[in-house]
Amino acid sequence: MPKPNSQIDLIYFLYGPEGFLIEEEIKRLLDQTLSPSERNFNLHIFSGEEDTPVEIIQAAQTLPMFSKYRFILVSEADQFNEEEIKPFVQYIQNPSPSTCLVLVAPTLGSWKKYQREIEKVGKFTQFQRLKGRSLVSWAQKKMTEKGKHLSEEAADYLTEVVGDHLHDLDNALEKAFLSVGERKTIGLSDVEGMAAEVKISTVFDLMDAIGHQNLE
Repeated sequence: MPKPNSQIDLIYFLYGPEGFLIEEEIKRLLDQTLSPSERNFNLHIFSGEEDTPVEIIQAAQTLPMFSKYRFILVSEADQFNEEEIKPFVQYIQNPSPSTCLVLVAPTLGSWKKYQREIEKVGKFTQFQRLKGRSLVSWAQKKMTEKGKHLSEEAADYLTEVVGDHLHDLDNALEKAFLSVGERKTIGLSDVEGMAAEVKISTVFDLMDAIGHQNLE
């Protein structure tokens, strides 16, 4: 079965509780499939709560415009019931070679029995919450990708204070990256006050959101 290019598959099912990692994977796949100028006509975003399988599959079967490929993203794919999944299964058996279809869900739902079918032409990937040393390793890897070394002490401190919410941890890492300038190593002293600021900001954001809900 032909693929859009050598780096991506025709169909992906991304699921699990770690939304930040899923978002990063979606961005990676999108960047590999379409350039920014190609997205106006070839990027389609659907929801399992609002759109029908027929609409999604019609888009997936449509030839791309001014591009070699089309990118179809479907969130809340677990909202489709057994009957609604059947048209997708038919599509999976003969997918468009010029479309990358990405299905996203927090859980498998009724899709579990079709994992092998999807893996014939694509990938099934679970994204679990990171804990302990996996979280520390992730933080250090993020800094390595930016050309910095995050010390073990700094990584331990950040993950302890900020916690395992990757959005917050990523924000703290970005602040640390910017604060050290040209220096290659980020140490404990560089992150001590910063992590506390991120956590306080998060608490205030949460309180503010709750306040708005109460007012509404």
